[in-house]
Amino acid sequence: MKRNLPVEGGRRILLYFWGHETAPRIRNFVCVDAHDALVWQAELPPSTSPDCFVSIDRSGDVIEARTYRGQALTICTKTGATLS
Repeated sequence: MKRNLPVEGGRRILLYFWGHETAPRIRNFVCVDAHDALVWQAELPPSTSPDCFVSIDRSGDVIEARTYRGQALTICTKTGATLS
């Protein structure tokens, strides 16, 4: 695991290390509840090129995420929706 950020309600935002995956597009950014059940999984920007998430930082109720291809995304901590 690369990053573990606590959020409200006992949930955690996780960014997993992607180096062991073989798929070209790796959705390695998730939110889990207190029992480690999946709450949401962040979507990569639309593309057919290989990509994955490489960094996340919390800023209030949003997560600033970056992808391997250099795209910056703002993700809602409650829903996992891409806001920008």
